Amino acid sequence: MDAANQDSLISWVGGKKQLRKTISQYIPNNIQGYIEPFGGAGWLLFYKSKWAQLEVYNDINSDLVNVFRIAKYHPEALLKEYEYMMASRELFGQVRANPGFTEIQREARFMFLLHRSFGAIGEHFGTSKLTPVKSQQHLLKKIDLVSKRLDKVMIEHLSFEELVTKYDDPQNFFFCDPPYFHGHDYDLKFDHMMLYDVLSEMEGKWLLTYDDCQEARDLFQGYWMKSMVRQKGIERKHGDMEYKEVLIANYEPIKQGLNTELWDDE
Repeated sequence: MDAANQDSLISWVGGKKQLRKTISQYIPNNIQGYIEPFGGAGWLLFYKSKWAQLEVYNDINSDLVNVFRIAKYHPEALLKEYEYMMASRELFGQVRANPGFTEIQREARFMFLLHRSFGAIGEHFGTSKLTPVKSQQHLLKKIDLVSKRLDKVMIEHLSFEELVTKYDDPQNFFFCDPPYFHGHDYDLKFDHMMLYDVLSEMEGKWLLTYDDCQEARDLFQGYWMKSMVRQKGIERKHGDMEYKEVLIANYEPIKQGLNTELWDDE
């Protein structure tokens, strides 16, 4: 599989842009299906031009799912809708007040809010005293690339347990990036025990990412685990620039040319 190293159309809280090279080296070879139950921005999916014969992107968030559906099936319409949505605080406020009427309008405006907001949360217009405005042309060029990459990707909009029921097979691999134990406010109701119950009964291989906390380690005690560290994004505090995460798997991953400086081997 040749590396595509392609960017996603959007940024998303908890996205794996920083860690996708590291994580990709722990994904097993010779898999029939590559499935993401918590697809988010799809950074790991876009890291390869093709992971497996069957590829599935899924998310419970309808805005995320529809962004990629529109990009896949209507890239020209999405490009036309987004083309003149330039960086503007006034326009940002108007878009937040009016999310659009057609499906293409809604997803273009959803993209715009993520692209132009602080921390890609879509709430506050992002500006900086020193950093230049994000390139509009760069994003427009990505629409066509993403459309081509998604050509043979199945896009689903299901709960993770429903998705697993449909696609679980010993030949398939699941990359799971669920809401974390100590995540943002909208993650607090996520049922971590249900996730554990579903994963523990699966036939396919799965690789799971979590915040490296005692709750995650206790819940998945007995499974393969490995710590990893990334640089913090918007939640930086003075002297605290790193965020610890943990990989958990129901198989024994093999390192393949890994940058060991990122890992804690204790």
